[in-house]
Amino acid sequence: MGASGWSYFVPYEADLESALKRLQSEVRKSGKFYKGEPEDGTHSILDMSNVSVRAVPRGADPGFGVVAPLSDADLQGLLGTAQPTRAMVKARAHDLVSIRKRWRGTCVVVYADGEPAEIFFTGFSGD
Repeated sequence: MGASGWSYFVPYEADLESALKRLQSEVRKSGKFYKGEPEDGTHSILDMSNVSVRAVPRGADPGFGVVAPLSDADLQGLLGTAQPTRAMVKARAHDLVSIRKRWRGTCVVVYADGEPAEIFFTGFSGD
């Protein structure tokens, strides 16, 4: 089947781990994920186990099943700012989903009117 890319916008929470767990609960309830063999994964955010407490630069490995924020320098380089808007993130979503290798994810805090408004979770998983 191959890996699948996935992306989600969720309301902002200061605790990224809590936001991940809430999103996973919503995805589980929705049933919108692959339900094949367990070793194939779900091809969704459900394949992630936790969020790194520290930013992990592009090209570095946050670890299997880990979602990691990008550094301000990486955000600046990719999006032109360390406080990207939803439009900026959507415009570069294809680049953001492919930053990490399979079975890893990236999260970006999205801003509106200079304040954190959402979190964008994206990555690739599944076999």
